[in-house]
Amino acid sequence: MTSPQQAKTTDRGRYYEDPQGGPDLISVTNVLDYSVAKPILIPWASKVVATYVMRHLPRVVAHSRTDPDAILKELKRQPEYAREAAADRGTRVHDRAEAHLLRTPVPDEEDPEVLPYFNQFLKFLDMWSIDPDRDLEAAEATVANRQLGYAGTMDLLLHLPTGPSRRRRRQLWLIDIKTSETQASTNVWPEYDMQLAAYRYAPVIWTPDGSDIPMPKVAGAAILNLRRRRVNLIPMHASRTSFAAFRSALTVAKHLQRTEQTKFAPLTPPTDPDPTTLRRAA
Repeated sequence: MTSPQQAKTTDRGRYYEDPQGGPDLISVTNVLDYSVAKPILIPWASKVVATYVMRHLPRVVAHSRTDPDAILKELKRQPEYAREAAADRGTRVHDRAEAHLLRTPVPDEEDPEVLPYFNQFLKFLDMWSIDPDRDLEAAEATVANRQLGYAGTMDLLLHLPTGPSRRRRRQLWLIDIKTSETQASTNVWPEYDMQLAAYRYAPVIWTPDGSDIPMPKVAGAAILNLRRRRVNLIPMHASRTSFAAFRSALTVAKHLQRTEQTKFAPLTPPTDPDPTTLRRAA
């Protein structure tokens, strides 16, 4: 998933520059990163470090005696390296899927890390009888809500045969792609529901030339879970209630970021205290 042209990285996470002017808009994922607790990351980080130690035990032990500060710093960085590697792999999978749908040049056809996930993506298209020329409404489109001050880039708007009739009339779905090496393909994190709701109820989509078009109504929203050997499409609520929860998270994220930028000064006692107050205290 290449970075959208309006997106920029700041010391407070990703923001979007409004092509029509006005203040920058905080990204949906930035909101969730700031406001949603992720307790699972603690045991995950512990496992990453423990696995690294077991794989490099002789070297870790040797360095613990000769340069303990350096090896400690190296161990502490392993979760960050693992997170960056997973994010990079996910980006390459998104890029390959997008190129296939839009029939644009493929970034790297033989990328050994991407191929298993891309094959599962092709399986998804086949299972749901998806013809990109007929069923793709949008890919990597940025949505925005200027009134609330956020923007985000949704992965796919696809027409799927989910209608109630016998002919399975096609309906428009909002789909976000997630990749992972370890999770079961039916697992989704709760914050995904708020993420999809934020996209779903954003009023406008930004076009490449910077103009607005209305966000179309969708029949549903889902997570496309891609694993090396399995794929599942998991429907989410992405309801008005989910959107209300996202708006609360948005308020929390903005408050936390403002507080981070505040320089708090310690209170100092008066230089000339009132002697009567001192006598009463005594």
